[in-house]
Amino acid sequence: MEFIRGIDMIKEDFELPDRLVTARFNTLFTKSAHRWYIKLRQAHGHQSWTWWKTQIINKWDNDTWRFGVETAFESAKFNADKDKDLPWFFQQKDRLTALYPDMSEFMIHRKILRQCGGDLEHAVKSRTTEQSSAEDIINILEEVTTRTKIGSSRVNLKTRFNTPWKDSVDKNPKENSNNKYKSADTVRKCHICQSTTHLANTSPKRGKINEIDLENEPDVEKDNIIEDNSDDNSSIFSESSKDIENINATFDIMESYSHLPQLSNGQLDLSKVQDAQLMKTKPNRGKGYTAGNSCITEVVIDNKPTKLLLDPGAFCSCVGKYFLKTCVPNFEDQLLPFDGIKFNSASNPVKALGIFETNFILPHINGNLRITVEFVVMENCSSTHFILGNDYLIMHGIYLHNNKDRYFTIGDKKHQKFAFLPFKRQIKVNKVSPINIELEKFKSEQLRKAEISLHLTDKQENELSSLFYEHKGGFASEKEPLGAIIGHEVDIILNV
Repeated sequence: MEFIRGIDMIKEDFELPDRLVTARFNTLFTKSAHRWYIKLRQAHGHQSWTWWKTQIINKWDNDTWRFGVETAFESAKFNADKDKDLPWFFQQKDRLTALYPDMSEFMIHRKILRQCGGDLEHAVKSRTTEQSSAEDIINILEEVTTRTKIGSSRVNLKTRFNTPWKDSVDKNPKENSNNKYKSADTVRKCHICQSTTHLANTSPKRGKINEIDLENEPDVEKDNIIEDNSDDNSSIFSESSKDIENINATFDIMESYSHLPQLSNGQLDLSKVQDAQLMKTKPNRGKGYTAGNSCITEVVIDNKPTKLLLDPGAFCSCVGKYFLKTCVPNFEDQLLPFDGIKFNSASNPVKALGIFETNFILPHINGNLRITVEFVVMENCSSTHFILGNDYLIMHGIYLHNNKDRYFTIGDKKHQKFAFLPFKRQIKVNKVSPINIELEKFKSEQLRKAEISLHLTDKQENELSSLFYEHKGGFASEKEPLGAIIGHEVDIILNV
């Protein structure tokens, strides 16, 4: 890419025609590139610079070349004792620019600094910003490595600060290493039974190590049992190894439970309770279900984009038969045999047809990831996407982040964040009926002070208002204060 950009700049600055540019290829290309040029030149004759540019890209911009550049970038760790700041930095930058031409300069600088190691990376990052140029980072890198010695090899630091000068100078190191075993005061013995006839690796009492007894037995009986079985060392070793495995397994279980206090201890103190932290605004009461979101992302299967649901509650990865047929029409020819385990979706049983193995690609700007998954094909599954179950979430270390920004990561690549598709809620809209202006006016004027029971539904209240409106002649108004109802007069006497 640098070669092509250089020729483009020279061609533009000097306004050179294509014939003058391509005429210099015979001297510019060397070794295998020169042989490649001669072969194409004889086969196609004179061609434009655009044609040659396409041929160069097709020749060197392939998977093998990209793999070599990626390997060279990852293996080029910065060492202040061997590497110089300026050439190393720009060499790494040229590699990333060739691999990812659309990557921002800030991300290129961050990926380069990761090759410097933890201490040096932190020291440079704390002195730079997102707007820092490559020259600023190189100056800071040179200053840190020169003045603080961060980034040097650890062996040199230990010998420089921790090893005395006199002890580090040996006239004959081989002679010193051999003499320490020739000392007359040194006696090799077994550290288990303190015997000089054998060492610890061949000791007959080795089975006593890691031996656990629930009951306290006399030491004499233990010694007699060990002496009787001293001839059969293999059985002792096998039993002791089983004991060690059991101890390790028990320790692993206890260690895993120690992080889950609700499982390791049945009697918990509930006097100290704190409210959980909210990461977003809580909906109104009765609307908590509206805060949910989906865990569906977009993947590529057989060069076709499709949807994938990350479901931690699913026991295994599965896909519906009819949806799979839309993605892979001939999937039935690729099914693997099934063991016959029964599956249930909620309370309804589902029928499994077989195992469908496929590769799906998670696209990302910093590098695509491919995962091989075995989906269980379900007969009566009505889902419209692939379901990645808890089996592959555990195997690949897929972690779902539900912080302010929702995303998921895979394995140790915490910086590579994959996004979920936006969730579209379906809002149900009831049928809209035309508004009766006269009825609304009657309700606001005549029934304004009416007390209607709160136990009536909206539909019942509207029907009651419509009934009053049909017989509105019986209600009082400004023109008829007593209403239009004709009846008997009633005298009301209040006794005080």
